[in-house]
Amino acid sequence: MIFIKYKIMATTRPFAYNTGSTISGTIQIGDIAVGETDQDYSLSPGGVTWWMGPDEDLGYIIALPVPEGDQPTPVEVDAYIEFYRTSEKSDEEFFELVNQLNLTATTFNFDNDYLLKPFLNNNGYWTNWSPSLIAHYNFNDTDSYPGTGTDVYDLKGSSDATISGSSFSYESFTNVNGDTINTLYISGGTGIVLPNTEEVIPSTANTKTYVFWIKLINKSDNPVILSQGFTESAYFDRSGFKFQFYFNGLYRMFKLADSFGSSSVTTSATVVLPVVYEMFTITLGGPEVAGQLKMYQNSTNNLLDFYWTSFSNQKYEVLNTPLYVGYTYNTTGNNINNPLKGNVVEILIYNKKLSPQDISNLFYEKYITYVPSQ
Repeated sequence: MIFIKYKIMATTRPFAYNTGSTISGTIQIGDIAVGETDQDYSLSPGGVTWWMGPDEDLGYIIALPVPEGDQPTPVEVDAYIEFYRTSEKSDEEFFELVNQLNLTATTFNFDNDYLLKPFLNNNGYWTNWSPSLIAHYNFNDTDSYPGTGTDVYDLKGSSDATISGSSFSYESFTNVNGDTINTLYISGGTGIVLPNTEEVIPSTANTKTYVFWIKLINKSDNPVILSQGFTESAYFDRSGFKFQFYFNGLYRMFKLADSFGSSSVTTSATVVLPVVYEMFTITLGGPEVAGQLKMYQNSTNNLLDFYWTSFSNQKYEVLNTPLYVGYTYNTTGNNINNPLKGNVVEILIYNKKLSPQDISNLFYEKYITYVPSQ
């Protein structure tokens, strides 16, 4: 347990014991207030005493309220919050920590369970841990896609997706191991709509990883793999932002609020690879370069490392539109702008920024499954 009073560090957050209403600029988990804005917490906003938590880069944190107010601290001032931290930042150690704390009335072994964080929050415990894999769509698994219809079920949670368009079919191939692999073939304006509640905005706080196993047929057309926002002119619609993850590049534009101005950034690269199943990955967020956005193709041995800083100092409209796989959507209902043609077999979404080593491991773990037999 670590208590550091009023020492501001980039990797720590301010905490307070608060039994009243939510304090401006904070979030409230049970009786724990967590500072979310860059204000002077030594001035005791909300009339409570604030303490800086442990360094979150060194491990995952669990904060527990101590209603008796007798939690000892190194500065010999008793406190109302107790901190626990794993010695390493790994999910396995975090699950062990939760089980060691015996937070449940009955024995339950949490193991990469996306229900763990809501359980902790609902019982008044704050943690910086989040489940890694939060959505998983697999066309080779009948529990995710039964082979007919437009509903694609999330194997991890309840974020079910929808196939949009009419030009798609269910296709199979035999891999080098002799297994039959089922895929979704899409062509000319057909794609997959993923539910979404937030914008794809790189920042230090919002971290995500999107992984796609796809066989692209129309690489020369530079198809869109993932997009958010609309394709009309940013001057005339209310899209607020545009984001496109192309086969070989990234594009982003913001429409500025209260003006007709816009800011955009684009990257590109020439990529020539055989027409086989490949793993395309995009990561966003993190402390470096104001929350960078990166793109990878297959393993990190042939990595496309793009990034740009977020437009954090500019005001823009927020709509939180869905994510589109295989095309970019516009306000008149037309699927336009470099539609993807090819086979999709698997989509994974993580609420963490996977490291290059994580991505390389993921590629080599799965790639042999998607190598067709000769």
